[in-house]
Amino acid sequence: MNQLFVSDLHLTSPETTIFQSFRRLIERSTKNRQEIYIIGDLSEAWIGDDDNSDLSLALTDLFQFATQSSPTYFLPGNRDFLLGAQFAEKTGITLLKDPYMLTSKILLTHGDTLCTDDIEYQKLRKKIRSEEWKKTVLSMSLGERKQLATEMRRQSIISQSNKAENIVDVNGKAVFEAARKYGVSSIIHGHTHRPGIHIEPWGSRYVLGAWETCGWALRREKGQFFMNCFSLEDHYEI
Repeated sequence: MNQLFVSDLHLTSPETTIFQSFRRLIERSTKNRQEIYIIGDLSEAWIGDDDNSDLSLALTDLFQFATQSSPTYFLPGNRDFLLGAQFAEKTGITLLKDPYMLTSKILLTHGDTLCTDDIEYQKLRKKIRSEEWKKTVLSMSLGERKQLATEMRRQSIISQSNKAENIVDVNGKAVFEAARKYGVSSIIHGHTHRPGIHIEPWGSRYVLGAWETCGWALRREKGQFFMNCFSLEDHYEI
């Protein structure tokens, strides 16, 4: 079965152009019976599976539709790691742990763990990914969680603006070590918002872009990879 990979949509509302473009992409993927892989940051902030926002309800409907004909997989990013078993059960998607071995030679990861030069972020990541932190946050009311997500995003913007470009990109040694550890010749990730295909001594690194000025999709067909940047206004044909 052919496969489709996307990441970093940072969805905020079902009324946006990005959501509508994503919906069309999913509809075409299911028509062609492709496996769908979302490797993080689907939403700008996921505050829990009990969220009753318009976006949460729209994504529930979309994935319930998708999983009727296409296996759909979700690997969490730094914005939506609170998406969990309750949402998966409602929609039929399969949750993946980061990193995930797609095949014996292909590794999927959101990409933030490869940004090892960003020491401040790695410390924060360790804290907020702990079961204790997640349990504490999910015990809050929806209103409190929304306020927390807004404040954390504000602090992140300030922090990122003060960091050098190389700090927030992947570390070459970390990438090589991941390839060596898992014995792969291909790594697929997002997170950095620096799309491209990088040919490395150990193999290939496919970096998905953020859905900002265009939508990004990586396809794998008969063992070959194809990356596309398409207009969010167009009816993208896969």
